[in-house]
Amino acid sequence: MRSGLLGLYSAKNPRNKPRPIWVDEGIQTPTEMVVDRGHIYVVDQTQLHQISLATGDVVHSYKSVTAYSLNDVDVTLDGQIFVSELQG
Repeated sequence: MRSGLLGLYSAKNPRNKPRPIWVDEGIQTPTEMVVDRGHIYVVDQTQLHQISLATGDVVHSYKSVTAYSLNDVDVTLDGQIFVSELQG
């Protein structure tokens, strides 16, 4: 598996250099991400990865056995996660 790099920028000072978060496991083709409650959720082909913002560790990867290509992710105010899929 290839490594992926996620960079965090400050909203207060966009000229700051990003603080890199190295993700070493399983990120191949990320298509969308959302931040919620200390985690970043990254959609990647047939998986949704939950990554800790504090450490950059993949907390959990949720794999779909039926999805062709997951596309978008969103989180509701109460923490429910929704992922859309492209049909193939």
